[in-house]
Amino acid sequence: MNKFKIPSLCLITHRHLTPSRHIQDIIFDALSCLPQGSAMVQLREKDMSDKALYELAMSLMPITRSFHTPLLINGRIDIALAVQADGVHLPQDAIPVNVARQLMKDHMLIGASSHDMDTAKHQVNQGADFVFFGPIYPTPTKTTPQSEKTLSKIASTLPVPVFAVGGIMNEIRANEAISRGAYGIAAIRLLMSSSLDTLKKVHHVITNPSSDYFREDLPSMYDSRHSRDHRRCSSGVEQRFRKP
Repeated sequence: MNKFKIPSLCLITHRHLTPSRHIQDIIFDALSCLPQGSAMVQLREKDMSDKALYELAMSLMPITRSFHTPLLINGRIDIALAVQADGVHLPQDAIPVNVARQLMKDHMLIGASSHDMDTAKHQVNQGADFVFFGPIYPTPTKTTPQSEKTLSKIASTLPVPVFAVGGIMNEIRANEAISRGAYGIAAIRLLMSSSLDTLKKVHHVITNPSSDYFREDLPSMYDSRHSRDHRRCSSGVEQRFRKP
């Protein structure tokens, strides 16, 4: 059994977005403004040396532990095991989930990124505890968003939490993703570039989604012809998974 319930908000690091601040301070401030255990942190610093990544992960462990927050290491099972982190997150081109599960302790979380239903099902069948799906909105590196039907179908089909990822930087976009069936959201710029007030609002709408957050002055995630139907729809995902 996993050591942690899976929170519905995943905060992902990217130190180059905020070079003037230490990641440790950013994580501490973010977790300080949220209820304990309501988020998890993914350390995603792909260009760090092994030693630097290990040292950064070690420095984050006391912080995340103090807030009862799972710490995941992106793509690096060796680092996760070395620092006794709470799990890993595997990109779609990473080591297979079933191999990672064989190498890791039973209680450690394994997340996996996917961009289509077949890949997501395969990852879950191999033992993934949750799935990231996206991009939901265009991002600086990925400009083509996924379709509404695919997100809704994946979220309602898979027996694990599905996180929407990609371009979710405010409470309106977060609420839209949740209203379309996502269990939670995962975000980089929400952590690294947004205000703490925005972070608190995003957490609120994840746990209390409402159609009141839909606004006409922001571009819809999907074709506006479908907005009315999706504002009324409920995926039932909250009945399958407990959100801290």
